[in-house]
Amino acid sequence: WRQETVSERQNRVSLEEYDALGGTVRYGPFEGMQLSRTTWWGGSDLGAQCLGLYEPEISEALVSLAESGSGTFIDVGAADGFYTTGMLFSGLARRAICYELSDFGRAAIEENWRHNGAPGKLEINGEASESSIGSLDPADLANSLVLVDIEGAEFCIFTETVFAALK
Repeated sequence: WRQETVSERQNRVSLEEYDALGGTVRYGPFEGMQLSRTTWWGGSDLGAQCLGLYEPEISEALVSLAESGSGTFIDVGAADGFYTTGMLFSGLARRAICYELSDFGRAAIEENWRHNGAPGKLEINGEASESSIGSLDPADLANSLVLVDIEGAEFCIFTETVFAALK
């Protein structure tokens, strides 16, 4: 292990945790959710996800806001579907609409969702854009919680039209 790079070590330790916990989230709002070992984005995050330690400030905010009555969870930049599946699995959302640019990522989202019993209703979309977000059903938007994490491309899709649709 002394020959490993920091990144290689992070990935190895994460997968060791994942294996030790059987790929199951053991703590936090998504406790009991199963995670696929095949990831598009977050292989080095699997251990922290299983321990309930992955991005705790995001999870805490989602739980707090969802308890205020969110019916639809919109995840722009859904990666492997951790939050999308977690919100449906935990019952914090009845429906999820997610956007993921990668074909592999969209397949990972569906795999994670199905592996957890296909809870709620899930809609998986490709690239988020002004037109795709602007065309969402106003009924879904009226009672929704939106998470956006698209590595800086937020500035490309948040136009006046998108803000008007989301408000």
